[in-house]
Amino acid sequence: MPTEETLLTVLLIALAANLGLMVLVILVAWIRGRRRRPDDSAPITVSPAAIDAARAAARMAAAAVSRPSTMAATGPPGSRSTPPAGPAEDHPAEPSGPLVDPESGLDTPRIWSRALSDEMARIARYRRPASIVLVEVEGLERLIERLGEDAAERILPVISETLRKSARAADHVAILERGRYGVLLTETDEVRAINFIERVRAACDGWLAAGAVSLRLAIGWADANAGRTMDDAMATAADRLDSDRRRPAPAPESGPGSFEAGRSSV
Repeated sequence: MPTEETLLTVLLIALAANLGLMVLVILVAWIRGRRRRPDDSAPITVSPAAIDAARAAARMAAAAVSRPSTMAATGPPGSRSTPPAGPAEDHPAEPSGPLVDPESGLDTPRIWSRALSDEMARIARYRRPASIVLVEVEGLERLIERLGEDAAERILPVISETLRKSARAADHVAILERGRYGVLLTETDEVRAINFIERVRAACDGWLAAGAVSLRLAIGWADANAGRTMDDAMATAADRLDSDRRRPAPAPESGPGSFEAGRSSV
């Protein structure tokens, strides 16, 4: 399909041709007048048709110069027009709200939803897996009932920071609700996701279980790949999280430093 520059060039050539035709008509009329009238002061008549043609060409060229974007979008008369680009269909409408949780500094559910959508599009293109890890603080309600909100406010930031430090810069760590977290591990299958989970457990389980109210992390995980969507991975991770809630709590560690990380939290 002709480009905008090609169409503009054609119109300018047409304008020049019409102007040349008008000059030629004027010149012919002048020569004839000279032959008929020796008197140089005799008026020279110009064909109205030539003047109208020149004016029409001038108007056409001026319209092309003033509306180049319209011609580029629609093309010349008779060509198929290109519809304006609509909103991207890869991303669903995002929920409103802040981008970062002000207390933990982690992503909010708004960013979490967008990250899952973006990652699924990347998986479909490059066929590389990604894993979802859901983390929940078990016993948080008992802690609040017994020791109050202040105890929870001291514990939750430590867990948030542990998740953030255990993840990589390319990963996404979000707080989905109070005491519940989501982690998106890019370029990670289930085996490598378990390695991440074990690091988090090693950093948290000991001091959580050693407090005045025993706490623990319930964790579920699953990977998304070319054969499993993010929604399927999320459902599998949620099922594993429910199963992990029923897992017996680990015995508190009594070794040196096992409670040090959470001593100020409970």
